Amino acid sequence: MSVDDKYHKDEFELQHMVTNEHQQETVAEMTAQEHRLKTISSRTYGVSKTKIKIVYAGLLLLFIVSGGIIALDYYRTAQVNDANIEKEQDETKMLHDWESGKNIVMDNKMSEMKTSQQLEQLDEDDNVENKSERLPQLRSYAHRDRSSSSKSIGHMNTYIRSKNRDDGGRRSYQRFRFPVARYSRRDMPFKGPFVSFMPWTPIVADRSTKQTIIYSKTEVYVIPPLINTYGDSYSIAELIASKDASLYRSGGPLVDPIHMNRFFQRQSLTGPNIPMINSRHGGFKGGVRTNLGSFSISKPYETRPNIDSTYEPEENEDKKESSQEQEQENKYQPASNVNNYYYKRPRKRFVALNSVYLLYLRKPVHRPNEPSKIKPQPSTTKCQKRVLKGSPPHPWQKFSSEPSQSNESITFYLIIKQDPTARKKLESLFWKITNPDSSEYQQWLTRSQINAILKPNTEALNAIKRWIKQEFFTFVNFIGDDTIKITVTVEQASKCFSTEFHPYKNSNTGQTIHRTFDDICLPDEISEHVEFHLGLNDFQLIHKKPSKSHETIPSTAFDESPSDTTTIVTTTDAIVTIPYIIPQFLKKYYNIPEASKNDLSSVVSQGVLEFLGEYYREQDLLLYAKLLELPIKPLTKNHIRGYNNQSDPSFETMFDIGQMSGLNPSADTWYFNYDKYFNDSGVGENFFSIALLLNQLDDIPQVLSISYYEPETGICSSVSDCDNKIMSASKKYIDRTNLEFMKLGMRGITLLAASGDFGANGVEVNGETGNCTNKVFYPLYPGTSSFVTSVGGTELTNMIYETLPDQPSICLDKIASVACVSDGDEVALNFNDTGSTSGGGFSTVMAQPSYQKDVVNRYFQESQCQNSELPKEYPPSSMYNRHGRAFPDVAALGVNGFTVLNGALRQASGTSMAAPIWVGIVSILNSYSINITNRTLGFLNPLLYKMAKDCPKCFKDITSGDNRCEAGFCSDQCKGFQASCSWDPVTGLGTPNVGKMLKYIKTLLQKKMKETNNYHEE
Repeated sequence: MSVDDKYHKDEFELQHMVTNEHQQETVAEMTAQEHRLKTISSRTYGVSKTKIKIVYAGLLLLFIVSGGIIALDYYRTAQVNDANIEKEQDETKMLHDWESGKNIVMDNKMSEMKTSQQLEQLDEDDNVENKSERLPQLRSYAHRDRSSSSKSIGHMNTYIRSKNRDDGGRRSYQRFRFPVARYSRRDMPFKGPFVSFMPWTPIVADRSTKQTIIYSKTEVYVIPPLINTYGDSYSIAELIASKDASLYRSGGPLVDPIHMNRFFQRQSLTGPNIPMINSRHGGFKGGVRTNLGSFSISKPYETRPNIDSTYEPEENEDKKESSQEQEQENKYQPASNVNNYYYKRPRKRFVALNSVYLLYLRKPVHRPNEPSKIKPQPSTTKCQKRVLKGSPPHPWQKFSSEPSQSNESITFYLIIKQDPTARKKLESLFWKITNPDSSEYQQWLTRSQINAILKPNTEALNAIKRWIKQEFFTFVNFIGDDTIKITVTVEQASKCFSTEFHPYKNSNTGQTIHRTFDDICLPDEISEHVEFHLGLNDFQLIHKKPSKSHETIPSTAFDESPSDTTTIVTTTDAIVTIPYIIPQFLKKYYNIPEASKNDLSSVVSQGVLEFLGEYYREQDLLLYAKLLELPIKPLTKNHIRGYNNQSDPSFETMFDIGQMSGLNPSADTWYFNYDKYFNDSGVGENFFSIALLLNQLDDIPQVLSISYYEPETGICSSVSDCDNKIMSASKKYIDRTNLEFMKLGMRGITLLAASGDFGANGVEVNGETGNCTNKVFYPLYPGTSSFVTSVGGTELTNMIYETLPDQPSICLDKIASVACVSDGDEVALNFNDTGSTSGGGFSTVMAQPSYQKDVVNRYFQESQCQNSELPKEYPPSSMYNRHGRAFPDVAALGVNGFTVLNGALRQASGTSMAAPIWVGIVSILNSYSINITNRTLGFLNPLLYKMAKDCPKCFKDITSGDNRCEAGFCSDQCKGFQASCSWDPVTGLGTPNVGKMLKYIKTLLQKKMKETNNYHEE
């Protein structure tokens, strides 16, 4: 081996050794590094595990501390409540012992009390001054609720303001008992949204159910709504806010904080008008039903998502200041569903201080006296609108050329179209159950059965609800299933309907309404679903008879004291002897049995529908009964519906009630006043609204009288360019009003209406009938309705004055100079004697019903009545519709009526005397029918026309007289109809012979019972 080779070999071995040593060092270093990493990872895992344990321990400790704080606060609150209860009980005991020296013994037999006693227990303490509220109220606690349940049921007293004032001029309050459900705060059943009427008090209302919620930090008290006599619901919260209700007897305002232990009583209420607990959703099912009228609730209020939003800590207020400023710009927030509430959100500030919550008010978003700033987008419409030519009907006058103030209120109705098939089915059933020849005669229906046939149009209803939500309307209320009442501002109505509203004043009453005289175009999305509307461009057209009345004996001539004898005070005024027709004469003349002396049914009722602010006075009725020596019962409180001002009685009301009560004093008499308290809509008085409201009531009289009327032509009576569209609206109004009349008839209710005192010509239309220059007749509604019994008027000639059966002493008193008529010859009302004539003729709107076609044909076929000396004359055929509904159906005396007004004898004439006379007669006929079949006679017309055919002597045929003249005017150019044999358009079938009618009805009903196997048994 050479030296070079050896050198290279040694060098290679040296390099290999160095490489091996380097590799070994690298492996050792990597092993050490891996060991260090494992050590660091282990240490990191240990530290993380320790931190997690610390966090969990902290959370657990925080939960324990929070639970302890809550438990301690709850315990302290319970101690405070116990102390309050003991303090209230001690104060009650001390006050009661001081006043009477006796302990209170709680009468806990609530189930034995009548519902009316539970709801409405009045005593002398119910009307007190505010200062009396400083004393503790007497109340009883059976025991404090110590059960483990989170809910307890009791009741509380609520004081509702009466419409009348007491003798001292103060507002009086009635006490009502409302059931109350008490929950713990954590178990509050309602989730909102809520309506706050009084931001300064812890009281809200659930927006969907109208239940009132009064709450504290630990408990909530739920109170059901009040339901008035017309079916409208009001939360107790809104009634307290509007000062129509209070938790105090004096009616004083609430003071925060409210200690509900002072008001809550453990005894539960029972009865048909008390709502049941809603076990599924909490609170109550429905509301407390009362006989109260309507309340005016018009302010906008705040909506809240929950009751916890009431209290906001002071430290969070500054953070929310800017957001609250922004909230003020959100003027209105649409409701999530359609109901009676819609309110604005005013700016508020709550500060919590030692568990006492104070409210600081700032500038509200909306002031009640400022116009609203709502700017809804107008709905689209394809309707071609035009300005109507003419002027409002008398007595309405436009007293300002300037538009109405934007914040004034307008209430209007939308009447929803109905299913024509259901309507046809209902009408077919109506004619069956009112036809004496039908096997279904007198099979009256209930409200629920009628409503089940006339089901609402769901598509139409939903479309209108969407439109209402879109327009942000402030107050929406549903009446029944097919009528919607909406209250808006003038600004909203103007933008919604793209028109201008003006103020109009009634020259007779001073009432102001806001209307447009333009045509109204409904938006496209609802126009196809709405039959017609009221309250936008229509005017009140109701008339009452031009009564020819005068005071015959001044009010100072009679002593109104409730003694058994009547004292007539001598006066120096000259008194002229005047003939009077009194009930004793009517009973003799029309062969009416004495109700008080016969075994008649005691369950009959009768009533009057009054309009135009006509009021009832009990003192006048009592004096009327005393002078005539009749056992007339005064009207009970629950039979007076609507606002009544006894200090301002009216002639029409006292006249109507006196006539029917005098003939049947045994019947319960009712009074309905179509006033703003009966219907606060501001729509103006109309027959549709009152018939609709009557159909929302379960308890109404069996016979009703209407002494008022309006032209069939409606708004066409005041415009000079009445076209088919306008006339169609009037026809729809009459058609839907007839439907409401038909529904009343199907319930066994009888409606009688005066045919009017304007003869065949009717009331003035466009100035035509003021002097008989009219080219057509203008019949008066509702006397022309096919579903109402129309009553004409007659008078007496050749009067005789002899002693009457059961004649009262006033007929013999020379000082009173009352000449009581005992006999005479009956003829149609004569213009020369009364200044008016009996309304009659043919409807221009309604077709002639089948029950009267035969008698109408006979009237036109016979050229002369056998008892008449003159040939029959007819007015020009162009003036009337021979094939329309013919009226009147019957007649009665309408002259020299006897009544008392403000303590004075009064006398009057007209068909408004004849209608209530027939009401008294029908209530007697009902009494006999109830005794036989257990049912009323209901709608009379098919029975009356059948009776006239089968029993001609059941009616006295009036064959003398006519109705050519108008009220207050007569000349040779006046046209009209003549009285004739059988039926005629002046006195109808004639006047009644009640004795023969009763005999006929008994025979008919007994025969029907045998044929239908005693169908009256229930």
